[in-house]
Amino acid sequence: RSDGNIAPSSLVGLTGTVYVTIPPQGESGGQAQIAHPNQLITIAAVQQGSEPLPAGTRVVVTDSAVGVVTVKSLS
Repeated sequence: RSDGNIAPSSLVGLTGTVYVTIPPQGESGGQAQIAHPNQLITIAAVQQGSEPLPAGTRVVVTDSAVGVVTVKSLS
C-alpha cells in the first residue's frame, strides 16, 4: 500500500481502476488503483451507487480523505 506523502486533495479528478470490488452505498471493503502523476496508488475506496463496482471497472475520484477515496464509474 502506498498512499504515503500524497495530499488527499490531489487525488480528486484522477482516474483509476477498481482493484477489489467496491460495495454499494458507502460500504467499506473496496480498493482502487489510482494513477497519480508520481506513482500508482492502491487505496481503500467507497462509492455511493446502488450496485457494486467490480474489479477492472474504470473510475474517477470524486472526493478524498486520508487513506480512502470516493469514486464513481466512468461508464
